[in-house]
Amino acid sequence: MPTPPWAEGLLVDETVLDELDRSLSQPHHAWLFVGARGAGKLTTARRWAAALLCDRLGTATPCAPRQPDRCQSCRLTDNGNHPDLHFYLPLGGRKGVSIEQISPSSSTGSKLVDGPQDTLKGRAQLAPLRGRLQVHVVRIDGMSIPAINSMLVVLEEPPGPSVIILLGSALSDILPTVVSRCRRVTFGPVPDARIRTWLDADNVGESPLRSRAVRVSAGRPGVAHALAQPPSKRKDGQPGPPGDEWRDIARPWLLERDPVRRIAALEAIRTWPDKCEVKAPQDVLEVHLRLVDTMIDRVAEAWWWARTGQVPRSDDAADCGPVIEACGGADGVMERLSLLLEVRRRLEAGVQAPNAWMAGAHGLARLA
Repeated sequence: MPTPPWAEGLLVDETVLDELDRSLSQPHHAWLFVGARGAGKLTTARRWAAALLCDRLGTATPCAPRQPDRCQSCRLTDNGNHPDLHFYLPLGGRKGVSIEQISPSSSTGSKLVDGPQDTLKGRAQLAPLRGRLQVHVVRIDGMSIPAINSMLVVLEEPPGPSVIILLGSALSDILPTVVSRCRRVTFGPVPDARIRTWLDADNVGESPLRSRAVRVSAGRPGVAHALAQPPSKRKDGQPGPPGDEWRDIARPWLLERDPVRRIAALEAIRTWPDKCEVKAPQDVLEVHLRLVDTMIDRVAEAWWWARTGQVPRSDDAADCGPVIEACGGADGVMERLSLLLEVRRRLEAGVQAPNAWMAGAHGLARLA
């Protein structure tokens, strides 16, 4: 099926784009975009919101991203200045969107919002400023229970002509009462060949980096794009562990079979952000994400070496054999890669880091 013009260049399943395109004229009031981080949910939400708000919708095809004569509404969306498009992402170092961002209350006027009119419910009670509706994009990962309950009220009784798009990493972590009130769109993995073609077209990073990024990304274009960047560019200004984190922390946790030593490795992981001298919640999360990314990278390299006998980075070759042996062969490597991706998914979904790593440790124990 042809790609709608408004979705030009999006790396998501064609059935997703077809469903969203068919819903442009009469969209459901609540949507749930669910899929792993880096799967394209936020980018797709931006594009679809632009199409919903496009001045040409109803009389012609909504504007394409590179169309030279884009309408005024689409130009406002491009600049982030459209008065009817609102995003609700975690603020102030919080793990998730707060209740102050969703519903007017006595706490409005805090550092998070200036007043009731800056909350989702407050804005939705107002008439659209330019067109027929407003679009609200909300990240639901890590959202507090009070915020979710407030969100449920909005979903049950939309206060005005609005489309609400919730972004979530895992369906299992979203309350069934939220899921039941939304039209669900699932963002699955993108084939490696499509991601590689996309990276090559944009000339992102060097070719060996692109190859590794595609393999490790597990079908997530956003992750592949980030990992394909040269290390100096990707890590600039980001907190993280020094280069020995694999040898001293990650490898023992992943491959150690002795329960006592594994627990010691788990404690080392828990306290690693302190040794990296980071305190802010977002920086702590970044340290843990980069630590699990280090494991994913090394395990994926070992699996690739087992299949082809080749490793893009020569300094990894010496470690691939012991990793494969400790995992019990290529199948064991893939099992551990799946566990690591699950740990990363839990971290991204707002699960406390010690709990995310502990769940992974339990999975490793079952494999031992």
